[in-house]
Amino acid sequence: MRPIAEHEQEIRVRHLEPFLGTFPQLIRSREDFRQSVAAALASLQKHEPVTVYGERGTGKRILAGTLQQQMDAEESRLFDVTVIRGSDEAFAQLRRLLAEAQADSMILLRGLERFQPALQRRLVEVLGACRAYLVVAFEKPPQRLKEEGWLEEELYAFLGRTVVGMKPPRDNLGELEELIRIFISENNEKYGKQVVGIRPKVLDSFYTRPWKGNLIELRDTIGELVRSAQGEYIDEEPLHWFEKNKSVKDAGDGSRTVNLDQPFQSIQKDIIQMVLQEENMNQSRAAKRLGLNRSTLWRILKDQP
Repeated sequence: MRPIAEHEQEIRVRHLEPFLGTFPQLIRSREDFRQSVAAALASLQKHEPVTVYGERGTGKRILAGTLQQQMDAEESRLFDVTVIRGSDEAFAQLRRLLAEAQADSMILLRGLERFQPALQRRLVEVLGACRAYLVVAFEKPPQRLKEEGWLEEELYAFLGRTVVGMKPPRDNLGELEELIRIFISENNEKYGKQVVGIRPKVLDSFYTRPWKGNLIELRDTIGELVRSAQGEYIDEEPLHWFEKNKSVKDAGDGSRTVNLDQPFQSIQKDIIQMVLQEENMNQSRAAKRLGLNRSTLWRILKDQP
């Protein structure tokens, strides 16, 4: 498995470091997570792909990392391969990468639903011939993607042997306070603080939040609140400041969240800045990806009429 060259922007390949720390450990201790791991391991040992779905930030990478470690393959490596655009060029790049993948590696593969049906049918043979262990990730259940026309029938059947769902935090509210305690402790050490807890009103608001960014959003929110805390408790004042000033946030797994509670022009600029960062500030590639010409992209950034 090789990293993609600078000109190959149809797909993105990243090597994921081993998963350590209390964040994954808390998720791994859940009974439903352990059952999912057991079912996935049984499929991988037969060299069948595992499909995992869940919203951004629900722990799909944690699942892949756990599987990679428990397969106990000598010098095994975990790669995150994302299809950015479902073009013929992207298909050719993906086919080449999968053919070159080492037998003891594991690949977390995202974005297959971006390919057209004809290419998805050809993917079945490509995936079946891959020597690496495959974990295919979607944000929606595969059944729904098939019903909505995003997943072709043949590919759906191939990927549907073992399907694992990752629950968002709002479906596990019993764990919320434990997660908050863990993140407070980690950020106390990071920022040299001595925060011991969170005020009841702030905690109540956490139980009613949708947490669209899931575990990553919760982690980043607690980090900002601990960093800005002036006393031993997180109170409402830093929370209001955080909500007012949040914009584009790095979710830590390569995804981004955009603040929608702002004017449309600001949302446009945030999205452009997000894509520019992913394209290493190359305006030509960012404009192509967004379907804009460079002058339009520049005008939006500069707020010119």
